[in-house]
Amino acid sequence: MDKKGFSLIELLVALLIIGVLIALALPASRGMRQEAQKNRTQSDLKVIKLAIESFYRTYNRYPEPSAYQTTLLNASPRIFEERLYDPFTHQPKTEYRYKLGSGAVGPADARYYIIYSVGFNGSDEGCEVDNRTGVVTIKGDDIWISNGSVASPATVASPASP
Repeated sequence: MDKKGFSLIELLVALLIIGVLIALALPASRGMRQEAQKNRTQSDLKVIKLAIESFYRTYNRYPEPSAYQTTLLNASPRIFEERLYDPFTHQPKTEYRYKLGSGAVGPADARYYIIYSVGFNGSDEGCEVDNRTGVVTIKGDDIWISNGSVASPATVASPASP
């Protein structure tokens, strides 16, 4: 008997093997996507910090938190050309969070600030930096960067490396 092509069993086995390989590859690709988002976030936070520090050196105050990216985009020297958005939020085009040190009356009074992303869980659980001590307090898995140098023991999130 002259056999041409594949039997139905051989095709089903091949499809089963392909399905198993795809099932194994999907979780790995999801992890790589989250790692890429984390790296992008850390890079964005460093750029924003550089722009804030440049703004401070020029104007001797930090930008207002309510419209900080607009202020930085219009400042001279301009460090970034377009708004930077948090990739972890559930709302599209949500900017990274920026807060002045707690206890600061306004930008001229602020000594410390914090910029952060909501992190993998996508919820803003709150970040603070004390304006007197620079102690950073983080809740949840937020990714953050600050000019404060000391992290509180309750901090469980990872800072963007300097």
